[in-house]
Amino acid sequence: MLWIASGFILLLCQSCVRSKSVTKPDLQTHECLRRAHYYRDPSRFACKDFGLCYKYYCQQIARRCNSCKKSSVVQQPCLVVEKKAVVNVTQEPRKKYVTMDADLFQTATMEIPEDLPKKNILRVTAGSQECAAFVAEIPYKKKSAYVLLTAASCLVDFQVECTASNEYKNDTLHRKEDHVCFGYKRWKVQSVNKGFRSYCATIHKEGLSTQIALNGKTVMVPRQFIECGDCRFDLAIIRLTSKQFGELNVSFSGAHTLVAKDKAELANHTVSIQSIREGCVGESKDSTIPLTVGGVISSAQKMKLCIMLGNITHRTFENLLSGGPVSLTNSDSREVVGVATHIVRTQVQIDDSSNDLKTVTEAPFGTQIPILDLPIVSAVRISKGFISFVGRWLDATRDRSPCALKLHPRFDCYPSYPKAFVNQSLCMCSRGWTNERNSCKNSLEVMSEKCKWNAKQRNAKCNDQQRLPYKINSRRRRAIDLEIIPGSTTKLSLLYDNITNPVEIEELLRHLTDLERLVLDCNHLQKTLWKTFQYGRKLRFLSLRFNNLTWLHSGTFRKNRQLLYLCLANNSIPAINNKHFSKQNQLVNLDLRDNKICEVTEKAFRKLKNLERVLLGNNQLKTLPRHLFQKTKKLKEIWLENNLLVGLRREIFSFCPELRFVNLEGNGLIRLPNGLFMGNPHLYNLNFNNNQLEELPSDLLDHQNYITHVTLYNNTQLPLPFTLSEFTSSTINNLKGLLDRYGRV
Repeated sequence: MLWIASGFILLLCQSCVRSKSVTKPDLQTHECLRRAHYYRDPSRFACKDFGLCYKYYCQQIARRCNSCKKSSVVQQPCLVVEKKAVVNVTQEPRKKYVTMDADLFQTATMEIPEDLPKKNILRVTAGSQECAAFVAEIPYKKKSAYVLLTAASCLVDFQVECTASNEYKNDTLHRKEDHVCFGYKRWKVQSVNKGFRSYCATIHKEGLSTQIALNGKTVMVPRQFIECGDCRFDLAIIRLTSKQFGELNVSFSGAHTLVAKDKAELANHTVSIQSIREGCVGESKDSTIPLTVGGVISSAQKMKLCIMLGNITHRTFENLLSGGPVSLTNSDSREVVGVATHIVRTQVQIDDSSNDLKTVTEAPFGTQIPILDLPIVSAVRISKGFISFVGRWLDATRDRSPCALKLHPRFDCYPSYPKAFVNQSLCMCSRGWTNERNSCKNSLEVMSEKCKWNAKQRNAKCNDQQRLPYKINSRRRRAIDLEIIPGSTTKLSLLYDNITNPVEIEELLRHLTDLERLVLDCNHLQKTLWKTFQYGRKLRFLSLRFNNLTWLHSGTFRKNRQLLYLCLANNSIPAINNKHFSKQNQLVNLDLRDNKICEVTEKAFRKLKNLERVLLGNNQLKTLPRHLFQKTKKLKEIWLENNLLVGLRREIFSFCPELRFVNLEGNGLIRLPNGLFMGNPHLYNLNFNNNQLEELPSDLLDHQNYITHVTLYNNTQLPLPFTLSEFTSSTINNLKGLLDRYGRV
């Protein structure tokens, strides 16, 4: 039945392609909108041209979002301005100007009230995009819930590329604006890419920061926005834990309150908009000081507001970030009626029939009517339906809810307005995956200069060492922020990428279900959580060298049962307990060198039945438990150099019949017990250099038929013949003779 349904959909798509005009395609499932990635490439997808499907479903939305309609003041289309790029007057159709009442313009240049709450305006960075956000109070289950509100376009990317033939120059035109690609017939959609901008986002506030995972449990973006980029739903809700609010030092007493006002009440009302300047340094205390501007609502639609600004210069508004709150000026300053999403601009013509009217510059009109180039803010209007929508989403993301939203490694889900039912959510392929119909099987193998991708070996390597020096928590663009790592990757290296939060690792691994080798050396990770590596169930090789690990959660590796090699060297781990490696029965190599380990519990290695090599050198161990190696029957190498050991128990190595190498250099050993290596007949290398040995047992090398290398340098209390040179296979019998002569019986 599956292949019959697939053929039926293929016929439908082909019929869509044959159509010359934008007609309604017979796709009841809206398959084109379900795709996170669409390319006009017959070799990649069964359906030849989803561009026509996009045009039908999205053309009206694109045109609606390109203008502020139903306005008594603004009749001109409000062209969206990209960051640091201003639309020229010549690009506006036929130079038609907007007529604006002079009294209304003077109202827009009002004074800003000083009692606006400024403590709960934050900065959000996702990938290469940054925006403002604010703390909002939401009615939830007879009490209040506190969330962050920002623009969805900050966290979610919606990129469209289209082409059209240029008859004058006989070449091809390229555009990336959705209102052009979807709204005009002659433009052919070449590609559509949409989804979260990165794996994680960083929230800054007055020198403090925290990181969140970009997924359906933490961030709510309406389905209507991700389908066609509908500006009326350009809102995102970020759910923070109480701990994350504490990390940002957020005060709930200054939280904004969402208020649903009637359209008639909002029309021509003066408002204030708070935002943050673009380009401030993230760790600076001045980076989240809000800038407040005033304006007047020139158009109040069902889910959209158009706000004319009057007291702000072009240079200022071009650097303002989207996502700030819109508040009415004559009410409580914390009551928010909208969220600013886009900065737009238009040319305004001052018009009034009175003869005594003066311009803003106090000059008389005369015979010429002044033309002003003023910015306009497009904002999403807060409605009662939206407030209840947020409450339903909070319910669906509760872990204990019977209908709780479950995260899938290859899908990101977006709830549908207004019900927010889980089964009505739009689930699309997440970062690193492309889709064929309704499944995510093909990995996205597109990477830039930051990382090298080997498609044959499915190996990705990202190294930012050349960008040093940098500060911890600096806001430079990292590989993990900007790169889309193919979902089929099996080997991944992220070196010098300034990873500080374990949440980043957790969300990255959620997308990489086939990952077997992960190298995170030379980052700034300070701790691990029980769920940091929970999605790395196929990991066989894991390296965390040269981080700042000071705390290792007991359940960090509980899901990584296939690990063969684990390296935690060059950190500051203080101790190893019974639960750290309780699930690693396949582990072969364990590297714990260069830490601050002062204690290893007696049952720390009891589950490591396949362990062959353990490295505990350069730590602060004073004693070793009697039965530390009792269950490690296959252990072959033990490295204990440069610790604080002063003595060893007789049974410490007796449970390791396969033991071949022991390094005890650089400790404070005074004497060795009799029969220390009686149970290790395969030993071939012993290192006792730089200790304080006063004597050796006479049976030290009894039953050792394979010993080929023994060194005892810098043990000043031993007889001189022991310390003059190393003993190799040719001189090992001399050592046995010395033990018979000077050894302790």
